[in-house]
Amino acid sequence: MIGIDVRSNARAFLASVQGIKDRDMKRAVAAALNRTAQGAQAEAVRKIRETYNVQARELRRGFTIKRAYAGKLVAVVHASGKNLNVIGFGARQTAKGVSFAIKAGERKTITGAFITTINGYQAAWMRQKKADGKLYGRLPIKAVTTVSVPGMFSNDVIEQSLRSIVPGRFERELQSAVRAIQLRQTIRE
Repeated sequence: MIGIDVRSNARAFLASVQGIKDRDMKRAVAAALNRTAQGAQAEAVRKIRETYNVQARELRRGFTIKRAYAGKLVAVVHASGKNLNVIGFGARQTAKGVSFAIKAGERKTITGAFITTINGYQAAWMRQKKADGKLYGRLPIKAVTTVSVPGMFSNDVIEQSLRSIVPGRFERELQSAVRAIQLRQTIRE
């Protein structure tokens, strides 16, 4: 898990801002944290896709954002989920089986696997083997899976990228939220 603390950035900026109620300031910080969390998720997806040959849709399904609010000024981007099916890694059916590339330029083939849709779920499947090593007839089959979203997210390159981007993004979002509050206050007056 990657933890990034932006408290020092917020304190320095909020000390320079005056004339805003405490309640409004907390709302501005919560809005800035939420926007920063969305940006961090987008950046994580972008960085993961630079390394892995995975569809962005598959990655976004594995991320959840716990939003901040005025009473709890913490936003969390959480990566969770099981191993992804190889269909999300550019899988295609070949004469031998299913070909896919987890990382760009590293295409692999799983002999005997096939791509089909079962109960509305298109995936790569493979027949299971008996104890003696022979394949069963039609069933049972199991999905062919590989690395999970948390496994891809817990990468040093991605962590360093987020640590360098998030504080600056938070400062920009906080300045924007404070400007919006100041503008609303001037309109009310």
